[in-house]
Amino acid sequence: MQKVIFINAGHHLTDSGKITPYGNESEINRLIRDELIFELVRQEFEVYAVPDALDLKKSVEWVNERAKTLDSGLAIDIHCNCCGNTGAESYYAAHSVKSRELAVKLINAYC
Repeated sequence: MQKVIFINAGHHLTDSGKITPYGNESEINRLIRDELIFELVRQEFEVYAVPDALDLKKSVEWVNERAKTLDSGLAIDIHCNCCGNTGAESYYAAHSVKSRELAVKLINAYC
């Protein structure tokens, strides 16, 4: 079974996120997303990019329409934290030991 990953650039086209001297978060997240997709495809993952025009609610619906079970894949939402927030966050499906274990492995590998 091919490994599937859904990637969201974090902010939709009309939500810039944090504005920085380096650009807005939305643009930076899309650049990160595009590089990440390239690398994941190179490593033989099946990757789906959430359309940039979708807001948070619609992007979650988009992924849920394509991932019918918890075993359907991994969903990643990219953000560059601001306003004093630092580090990485990993969320998992409530009451799912398997989902929690995967979230812990993901965050530990990232850190």
